[in-house]
Amino acid sequence: MSDTQQHLRIVSVQDISTVNSFTVIVIKGLLLGIKYQHPKMKISSSIAVLAVAILFSAFICSSATAISKYNLRAGKVFLEQNANKEGVITTASGLQYKVLESGTGKVHPTNKDTVQVKYRGTTIKNKEFDSSTTPTEFGVTQVIPGWTEGLKLMVVGDKFEMYIPYDLAYGSQGAGGTIGPNSALIFTVELVGIKGK
Repeated sequence: MSDTQQHLRIVSVQDISTVNSFTVIVIKGLLLGIKYQHPKMKISSSIAVLAVAILFSAFICSSATAISKYNLRAGKVFLEQNANKEGVITTASGLQYKVLESGTGKVHPTNKDTVQVKYRGTTIKNKEFDSSTTPTEFGVTQVIPGWTEGLKLMVVGDKFEMYIPYDLAYGSQGAGGTIGPNSALIFTVELVGIKGK
């Protein structure tokens, strides 16, 4: 098993999102503990605990970096291979999409429009993190950049599968516990309507 795989098994993505705040809280707490320590507690014990906490935080940070690099490489490989599949179109930005169903609409949404969509979002390993089987409404620019671009290519009734590079998704920060940093994502999107059109 590689170092990256070991890191992935040990640290969850949710841990990564709290690394900085965790580190600060632990160090502040330990420093306060040293300052107001019980008279019978040796200062060397407090320093040892502080050292362990700092080493643990460094390990978490290195794991976060490993996961980020792993996601970046995995997304790049996935998108390179996916680009060669039948029916997949790649735009200038790197967004990839495949038309699953063609609609009969005549108008494409613009940045000013509000749309109604059904969708399903997964990681490139097919782990679902969000979905809506009933129409959900939002502004075209109130979503990640890959969605905004993809929506403007659609007409009502279209159903696309979008393959979104990390920089058109949630970037180096990720989102929540399922979408890690630098994650490429897959969305199946059906454009149900464009409000007022």
